[in-house]
Amino acid sequence: MAPIGSVIGFVVSLLIGALGIYVGASVITGVKDYTYAIVTALIASLV
Repeated sequence: MAPIGSVIGFVVSLLIGALGIYVGASVITGVKDYTYAIVTALIASLV
């Protein structure tokens, strides 16, 4: 059960991080693309 909980925690953290990146980037640049935010959050979570 622990690996499933870890995966769920990772996905939730990824989506919350991507939301923060999306909001910040859309305010600063005006770009409304959630895909870049998810990719950026994924790369940041792996580093």
